[in-house]
Amino acid sequence: MARFGAYVLRNGEITTDHLADDAVTTEKLADEAVTEEKLENDAVTSDKIKDGEIRNAQIHATARIAYSKLNLTGEILNADIKAAAAIAYSKLDLTDEILNADIAAAAAIISSKLSAGKIPLWVPYNGKIADITHGDTSKHTLDLEAALTETRTIIAVQVGAGRISGSGAMAVYPNEGTAALALEDWTVYTKLVTIAAGTQRLQYNLDTSGDDFDLYCYGYIVEV
Repeated sequence: MARFGAYVLRNGEITTDHLADDAVTTEKLADEAVTEEKLENDAVTSDKIKDGEIRNAQIHATARIAYSKLNLTGEILNADIKAAAAIAYSKLDLTDEILNADIAAAAAIISSKLSAGKIPLWVPYNGKIADITHGDTSKHTLDLEAALTETRTIIAVQVGAGRISGSGAMAVYPNEGTAALALEDWTVYTKLVTIAAGTQRLQYNLDTSGDDFDLYCYGYIVEV
């Protein structure tokens, strides 16, 4: 209750109708006097909220804030990612980021995954790989995968031939071309023959039909 001269003002006697527009300023309001019940829906706009005033405690657990509203550039740390997150590989920009130290010693990476500069490997071998005899002088091929029991890509093979019977020579064809390399006496001469890409075979012929040769390999080169 307040007294104004002879007039006594009792609590609750001043209503909205007694107040002019804009008559109540912030200085006239007690701290925390404006409660949620006194605010209309949508009455508080973003302009009415002071920067830095909305904190984690003011955000409801089910608020579902849109990702576009979060400025997370450079803010997500390793500790923020669950061990079971299972992030898709397509989400990781790993170009030039995987180093030698990142690869386990037991990784067993297969050669087909190594695209930069395949390495030639010399494979020692010393033995007969075929008995060659034909009733013609046409070109024939020897399946080197089967003869050498080798599944890797064969680049070249070191061969020699011993004539068992007959009077002619045996010839092999590097890259399955037209130039021949003669194999006449394996005890003296052997030839390193380039294998045509993608064939895994050695092309050869006899210059005299009916001759019999033993073909020997003394090592070969594969890609790894």
